[in-house]
Parts: sequence; C-alpha cells; structure tokens
Amino acid sequence: MFSVEQRARIQGLFSSVWGVSSIVGPLLGGFIVDKVAWQWVFFLNIVPGIIAASIVWLSWRDRPRAGERPRIDFAGAGMLTVVTVTLLIGLQSIGQPIGLLLLGVAVAGAVALLRIERRAANPILPVPLFRRRLFAVASAHGLLAGWAMFGSLSFIPLFVQAVLGTSATEAGSTLAPMMFGWVIASMIGSRLLLSLNFRFLAILGMSVLVAGTLLLSLFASSQLNIMIFTAMMGTGMGLSVPAFLIAVQSSVQRFELGTATSTLQFSRSIGGALGVNVMGAWRQG
Repeated sequence: MFSVEQRARIQGLFSSVWGVSSIVGPLLGGFIVDKVAWQWVFFLNIVPGIIAASIVWLSWRDRPRAGERPRIDFAGAGMLTVVTVTLLIGLQSIGQPIGLLLLGVAVAGAVALLRIERRAANPILPVPLFRRRLFAVASAHGLLAGWAMFGSLSFIPLFVQAVLGTSATEAGSTLAPMMFGWVIASMIGSRLLLSLNFRFLAILGMSVLVAGTLLLSLFASSQLNIMIFTAMMGTGMGLSVPAFLIAVQSSVQRFELGTATSTLQFSRSIGGALGVNVMGAWRQG
C-alpha cells in the first residue's frame, strides 16, 4: 500500500499509537487494581476489543488479486502452535518430569515443523528466508530483544510494588518512560531512515538497549533509577525495531512481504514469552 518513503512515516505512526496505548494501559490498570478490583483489568478489555474488531471488519478494504488463490498452510500453523505451547508450558514446569516431556515434544515438533514447511507451497514459517543474512539477523534481534525487553517489563511493576513498597498505580507509572521513549524514538528513527543507513540506527538502538538493561541490573535501587534505565531500553527498541522491519520489507519480494513482516513480529512475541517464562523459572529457582 505504501512506498518505502511512506512506509517509514507510517511505521512511526503505528509505533506511536501502540506506544500511547502502552503508556495508558499500565496506568489505568494500576488505578483499577487500587480503586476497584483486579478482576476488572480483564473485563475492561472486552469493550475495546469488540470496537477494534468491528473497525477492522467494517473498514478494511483489500485489493483483489489476480490468479490462483493461495493455499493456507494449516499443517504448519497447527504444528507451530503445538511447538510454541509445549515449549512455554514445559519451561513453566522445568523442574518436573512433565516439563521435560513437554520440552521433548517441542523439540520433536520443531523438527517436524521444518519438514512440513520445506514442502509447503505457502509456508507460514518462511524457512528459505532464513538463509538471507538480513532476515536471519532481524529475526534473531526480535527474539533476543523481545526476551530482554518484555521479560524484564513483566517483573518491573512487581519489583517496584513488592520491594520498593509503592502502590499498584505507582508501579504502573514506572513503565511510562519506557513506552514514551519507544514512541519518540520510533517516530524520530523512522524519519531518520530516509537519510541514514539502517545499520547505524539498528546498532545505535541495540547499544542503548543493552546499556539500559545493564544499568537496570546493577542500579535498580530506586523508582527513579528504574524509570531512567527503562526509558533507555524503550528508546533502544524504538530505534532498532523500525530499522530492521523496514530494511527487511525493502529486501523481500512483494509476495513475501506478509510472511516476512509477520515472522519478525512473531520473533519478538515468542522472545518476550520465553523471557517471561525463563526469568520466572529462574526467580522461583
């Protein structure tokens, strides 16, 4: 739908919408927990979810495509779901026999998934794309950055509330600088992509993310320190994520755009899920 120049600006707008929601969400969630009841944190999502689904259903207009309708990779989607679910549940039960069994199932499922995807006409997991260096590096970045970012993000409010003794609302506000940094960096970084090399922004973003993570692990002694260091982490993600995404979108063919984009998104999501599970298991151990 958009040229490369337009794509950079649109990506900045997308990131800003997501970032604003991510700032409002923890604040509103903490307020509800303090003033109403924690169950309403889940009930509150019903109405916005229905509104969002209705907007997509009524407003989305896709352009007709010529030629044969592509086949959906149901076998690959099913096996990918099995691998993901068994891996996450197995990590949660790592100290029990059922956990080792599920991890074994996940490994066997991953092998079967690779075989299925190599034969699929339209694979849900684009194995050939991983042979391209840029796509492989971008996917690894999504996995590891998601691990560090969302793994720590899940435990920061708990630490601030339980260890530093703040309220739920104050704990939620601790995440605001992180998301604010992500929004501003995404908007600025997306426009800088039009004049700067994507490698420079990606390396700069990851350097800031690593520095923020290191400082957070060493000096998380006050809420102010945590807010500063998490703002650095959010800035790093805001600079690097659009750079990798637009670089990958610009390097693949048009019919590969959807698969490449969704795989990068999935790498961050699975990285965050693994980060939460592994850090949770480490905490319990």
